[in-house]
Amino acid sequence: MNIESLANEILLDVFDYFDGIDLFHTFYGLNTRFNFLICKQYLLHWFTFCGIKKSQFDELCQQHIPRLTNRVYGLSFTEYDRTPGQIDLFFTYIPSFEQFSGL
Repeated sequence: MNIESLANEILLDVFDYFDGIDLFHTFYGLNTRFNFLICKQYLLHWFTFCGIKKSQFDELCQQHIPRLTNRVYGLSFTEYDRTPGQIDLFFTYIPSFEQFSGL
């Protein structure tokens, strides 16, 4: 048995153990089913941007978070060497927190 053979309900429960960044890094792109579950079925995402590479930050902010604004319930930023000016950079991608109905 492999993880891809698990029922959707079980996968959604497994996703609860992952931060949004780790969830995307680990499961997004494996196949269309996982992508659908993460972006359309999984209800809550918490993104902790502390210590991630700028390339990861850019990818998440440009490609994923704008499609998930109604599913994000938490964001955590830091001024860290890997991604200086994180908050300002975030607002270049997403101009307002008002888009996030779950915050």
